[in-house]
Amino acid sequence: MAAAAVLGEFRSRLDALRGWLSSNPVGRSLARIMAYAIGTRLALWLLVYATVRLRSPPLTPKAELLFREYPTLAACVRWDAGWYLSIVDGGFFVLRGQASNVAFLPAFPGLVKLVSPFFPDTIVAGLVIANLATAAALVALWSWVRERAGLAAAERAVIWLLVFPFSFFFHSIYAEGLFFLACTLALRDADRGRWLNAGFWASLATLTRPMGIMLVPAFAWHLLRQWKAGRRPSLDALSVLLPALALGAYATHMWVTFGSPVTVWKAHQAGWDVSPSFSFVTYLRDTFSRMLQRDAFSAQVFDATQFLLLVPLVVLTLRAFRRLGAAAGMYAVLSAALGLVFAVDTLGREMLAVVPVFAAAGTWEPPRWLTTTLRAGLFVLLCLFAAAFVQGRFVG
Repeated sequence: MAAAAVLGEFRSRLDALRGWLSSNPVGRSLARIMAYAIGTRLALWLLVYATVRLRSPPLTPKAELLFREYPTLAACVRWDAGWYLSIVDGGFFVLRGQASNVAFLPAFPGLVKLVSPFFPDTIVAGLVIANLATAAALVALWSWVRERAGLAAAERAVIWLLVFPFSFFFHSIYAEGLFFLACTLALRDADRGRWLNAGFWASLATLTRPMGIMLVPAFAWHLLRQWKAGRRPSLDALSVLLPALALGAYATHMWVTFGSPVTVWKAHQAGWDVSPSFSFVTYLRDTFSRMLQRDAFSAQVFDATQFLLLVPLVVLTLRAFRRLGAAAGMYAVLSAALGLVFAVDTLGREMLAVVPVFAAAGTWEPPRWLTTTLRAGLFVLLCLFAAAFVQGRFVG
């Protein structure tokens, strides 16, 4: 009898949920994107699991210990993840003329450090924070695009992000998920005229990845257009300066601690040779040259994808201006330009910081057959790059 009562209660609650979804289009839309997210991520996790089981990847000593119990999790500790973990475990350090972890901004590792006492290992804490931030970012993107262009566009935007070939970075110990969340919330609150909230989220974005500072001129451009249109902004619009103040405070801290307010920039130059370098002709030549010299198929596909991404990046950046407003359009232009000038070799990953291009993609309504074909092709690339990533191959 008890089992029958429990089953009856379950059916009652399921019927109630079905009734709510049938009468609530917003709820149905949110449920669909969550189902799509769970489905694609489960498939990606199974692929990664199979990859590391079939061939044990080379790991850092710290990840090697975790690999014995959690092989799939440990295999996600790649490249920049090691730098973030070094900050969580031992704080910032500077090695003159060499790569050092001070090149990475503090928001993401600081958050991981804050919650790490609740987890058995900082690797687990980092993965939890990255994935929770990503889940929240999906909902934030859906919410923002829904307000701007409707439910259908919001769903499309989230799905394009989920199948983007470099979205696997969201699920490693990288700051991409937290940045995407903070940037999206900043742009959404700017749309709503909630400048104090926008300034707070923009400050968090700025202390997560360098591109966040591009929100300041984007917001200023938006306010200037409003002023010219006769809508005088209120005093809380001064909140758009909060990101600059936050970055200034952090630069001052670096100055006091390490002797220079531009310590982060110097570390990028010393360790990663970051400098203005983009030339379309040079990029085209170097990309094809690398493709011919690569031995690994995944590396050849990576190079080809990096080059082909230039087209949607430019098109969607321009579309963001027309469909998402001045702040989003200006931020898309500035952040895309920053990625092209300073980080063209990792363009796929850098596009994850150009948040408005994914929102703009949602406003595009191609024929169903084309949509299905493109999504399937992108998801195949996502699986290929994720498998290469956990095997220690450089994919941005």
